[in-house]
Amino acid sequence: MHKLVTILLLLSATPAYPCATFALPDNRMPDFKKAQPQTIPNTIIAKSYEWHDESGLVFINKRGIKKQSLVLLPSDKPATWQSRFASLTFNQYGREFPVGGINEQGIVIEASILNLTQYPKPNNLPTVNELNFVQYLLDQAKSTDHAIELAKKVRITPIYAKLHYFVCSPEGSCGVIEFLDGKLITSSGAFIESPIALTNSPFKKCYNAWAERNMNITAIKYYRFINLYKLIINAIKSKNNNITTAWNILKWLTSNSFSPMQWQIVYEAGEKQVHFRTREHKSIKTVNLNNFELDCNKPALITSLISDATGDISKSFTPYTQKANYILVANSLRLLDKNISQEKISLIANYPQQFKCMLNKND
Repeated sequence: MHKLVTILLLLSATPAYPCATFALPDNRMPDFKKAQPQTIPNTIIAKSYEWHDESGLVFINKRGIKKQSLVLLPSDKPATWQSRFASLTFNQYGREFPVGGINEQGIVIEASILNLTQYPKPNNLPTVNELNFVQYLLDQAKSTDHAIELAKKVRITPIYAKLHYFVCSPEGSCGVIEFLDGKLITSSGAFIESPIALTNSPFKKCYNAWAERNMNITAIKYYRFINLYKLIINAIKSKNNNITTAWNILKWLTSNSFSPMQWQIVYEAGEKQVHFRTREHKSIKTVNLNNFELDCNKPALITSLISDATGDISKSFTPYTQKANYILVANSLRLLDKNISQEKISLIANYPQQFKCMLNKND
């Protein structure tokens, strides 16, 4: 009976699609307390994306593009900005709406479902939607603290999902951006002292449950975070913190999930290098953002997430087309809502057509 109650508690506390993101300091990183780094910091960030759909595109987004956010409500004021940094992103709902990615400063942003999210009520701030927000940060953030400051300058008006966000830098400064009770809540710091991981519950509640470390109902509710946190800390203490360990932790997450893994991603933030695999295409693919021309006088690039390629897939990228974006948007949105209007699909798919490359321009 006790085991049955425990299982029911776990099931009731677990979101339908539990994702997880975490960070590990690379073995090569020195002790920041003792000396200045003598090598390039290369924090490892990993993401398990558990959803109902495997499909998607990997984008190489260019620097120097003037943008305006997509708004659906006449009362919303769109945010405007220019992409200071190029980025590599994983997109399931169209260009400019990534689930996560890395920019050329090595800043990684990843989004996950948080059912307790309550976005701020309408105010005077310009707006972005919940995935446009990821691109907004990647386009401009040069550090974790900078990403948090940028988050304060806009208001999220969601199209579909309640999300929270994981942010991390090559140096190991990681943070969480959440919206609880209509307020922006952030947590950040050097994870080398206090690691940061993100599941599908508010970070501070998860961390407090870990700090208590007893098997009361609260701890059971956050069991996935607690066990993930144990793995991270053990890896750091044993100095077994490397890419292989990240993949092993991702494997553990998959084996302890109620939902199918769709994507697994491992970022080497300092190297601007990304490794990934998907549910039906398990070979590991690698892309380095440094291998591409990143100015906007050349088009954005795309490649499919789902292929049997392995190793370096840089040569598989082709110029972005509006047709490819439309197919991605239409297929993905119809899985969420089979009755979605053609007008809404076209609005989201055609949104990037407004962008302008501002290189060598004064306006």
